[in-house]
Formats: sequence, structure tokens, C-alpha cells
Amino acid sequence: MPLFSKINVSDNENTVVTIGDNNFINLSQILSKTNAASITNSGDNWNKVIETITDLQKMIRNLPDEYEKLRDQKLIPSLSKVKHTAAVLAKKPNEDKDKKIFLDEFKTFIDMAAKITVIAKVIAPFVTIITKAIGIPFP
Repeated sequence: MPLFSKINVSDNENTVVTIGDNNFINLSQILSKTNAASITNSGDNWNKVIETITDLQKMIRNLPDEYEKLRDQKLIPSLSKVKHTAAVLAKKPNEDKDKKIFLDEFKTFIDMAAKITVIAKVIAPFVTIITKAIGIPFP
């Protein structure tokens, strides 16, 4: 018997329905609940995060001009903060205070980017690499 045999979705015009574990809503919840002490203490892992963020920054800068306001005013500055904190952690990977800052900044970036499907699809592979590098299994 199927697990979801009695689900009925109706009146869903102009509605976004997200199903499954492989989505940013789930990741946002995971990041909110993650204890800073449980993420990586390896400077090498944080260097991998920095490399991935650098690649992600290039992708964000190449987004079409229709996303210019979000891209230039929110995503790029937010991602720069995340990268700066990751650079601090690459030098001092045991700092739980900075890890908490990183998690908060990363969650903020993801929450902003996930609002637009096109952007969410662009960042998804990078987000997966970053979460795995810091020790959060997603997806």
C-alpha cells in the first residue's frame, strides 16, 4: 500500500508545494537546529567551503538582469558575509561562536535564494557541497 494514498491537493493556484527531503525548506530547518559544536573542526574542510562559495559567487553574478535587485542587493552581500566567516573558520576551525555565525549567515542566504526557483536550482549543487563539507548530511 502506498504511503501517501489519501493525499488530495486542491485549490492550489499560485501556490508552491514542496515535497520530499531534498529541498531548501528542510535544509533551513536543519540549519536552525544544528549545534555549532557538531560541525567540522577541519581547516581543510573550511577551505573547501571557501572554494565552493567562490564558485557560487561567480554563478550568482551571472544571474540574468531580471534578478538584479535580489542578486546585487541581497544575495551577493549575504554570500560575502558567509565567505568571510568561512575564512575566519579556516584559520580557527574550533571557534563555536564563529560556527554559529556561519550557520546563521548561510541559512539567511539560503532563505533568500530559495524564494525564486531559478536561483534555487542554480545554487542547489553548491549548497550540497558546502553542507557535506561542514558535516551536515544534506540531502
